[in-house]
Amino acid sequence: MTIDKLYEDSLKLLEQGRFAEARELGHRLLKQRFSGAFEVLARAFHGEGQLAVALQVLESGVKEASVWPLWLLFGNYRSESGDLEGALEAYEQARACPGAERDQILFNEALMRLRFGNREKALELFWQVYADSKDQKLRVVALTHRLTTLVELDRVTEALMELGEAYLHESDNAELLSKLAFQLLEKGDRNNALNLALQALGVRRAGEVPRVVRLIQGERSERARLFEVKFRGSFPEEDLNFSKCSKVYADDAQEAEALAREFEPPDVRGDLTLESVAEIEGEVSEWKGVDWSSGLIFDNK
Repeated sequence: MTIDKLYEDSLKLLEQGRFAEARELGHRLLKQRFSGAFEVLARAFHGEGQLAVALQVLESGVKEASVWPLWLLFGNYRSESGDLEGALEAYEQARACPGAERDQILFNEALMRLRFGNREKALELFWQVYADSKDQKLRVVALTHRLTTLVELDRVTEALMELGEAYLHESDNAELLSKLAFQLLEKGDRNNALNLALQALGVRRAGEVPRVVRLIQGERSERARLFEVKFRGSFPEEDLNFSKCSKVYADDAQEAEALAREFEPPDVRGDLTLESVAEIEGEVSEWKGVDWSSGLIFDNK
């Protein structure tokens, strides 16, 4: 088996939580003097709850092979152990390595700053990653951390302004709007929470964000029960068939269907045919409305 295949298999084992098996492959990689062996072994020990051993492995690893992924992991684990100065040193060493992915390192340093309470520095680094990185996924994650941190600091207006100026893919925008809506609801800012939730639904009518609307605008009930409502539908002009599932709190099945149908845009409601309504036992709420939506699921051609 080639080194690349051994390494690939070891990473899969780590993702599956099969740490003992990953360590076996890590030792085989170590015998072949592959630097990734230290990463595999450290992550395996870490996964087993042996942080101190993982740190020892990485200390040996960076002496044998001073490459940025090992220094980055070393910094992350030092941060987790409470060693701020050690983590900063490791991140600095990582940035100095040839081929280092600077934005990835800065993002992890920002997380470390957040962990140790230096939120202003974390905000600065998250912004730097968002502004400079060419990795779209990393940019979105960095912006999400920055905006949620601003909300935690009660700098909601600043967060909303930056969100409005961000140019994101629709799915990323909906995800971020939803996350901020829930965060604002938890903080008691119902007006902004509702505004962002409605914006998210305007982009994508799927996921858990309908819950925010239900908890703010839903009709009160002594004991609304949870129902799963399934529809079928079609767009004949485009020759498209779809299914749709919603979870709805209502007093009875008939009301659950009505609320699920009302939740959909007017141009979709008329194309819906009820497939089933089933009560989900044991779930109750004092607020009626749609709690979750699958979005439209189109049939495979």
